[in-house]
Amino acid sequence: MTLKDFLLILLNACLLVTGQIFWKTGIQESGLNWVKLLLDVRVWAGFLAFALATLIWFQVLAKVPLSRALPVQSVAYVLGVLAGCLFFHESVSWERWLGVAFIIGGICLVAR
Repeated sequence: MTLKDFLLILLNACLLVTGQIFWKTGIQESGLNWVKLLLDVRVWAGFLAFALATLIWFQVLAKVPLSRALPVQSVAYVLGVLAGCLFFHESVSWERWLGVAFIIGGICLVAR
C-alpha cells in the first residue's frame, strides 16, 4: 500500500466520522423528530460527507485489495472515540483506550 493509498483511506475515515458528528449534533438538536431531522442542515451535511467518503472509497477499492483496505479503514473507530471526547465530552474508560491501542496496532500490522 502506498502512502497515497493510506492517505485516501484516512481521508475516507475522516469524512465518515465527520458525517457521524453532523448527524449526532442534528439528532441532539431535533431529537428523533423526523420532519425536523430532514430539514436540519447538519443532517444533510452528514449525507454529503458520506457521499464524498463513498467516492473516495471507490478510488481506494480500485487500487487496494479489500483485505488490506477495510482493516485500515478501522482508523475511523479510533477517530470516532477521539471525536466523542472532543466534541461531545464523552468519558472514555481505560479499557476503551486499550481497545483503541489494539486497533491502532492492527492497522499498523495490516498496512505494512
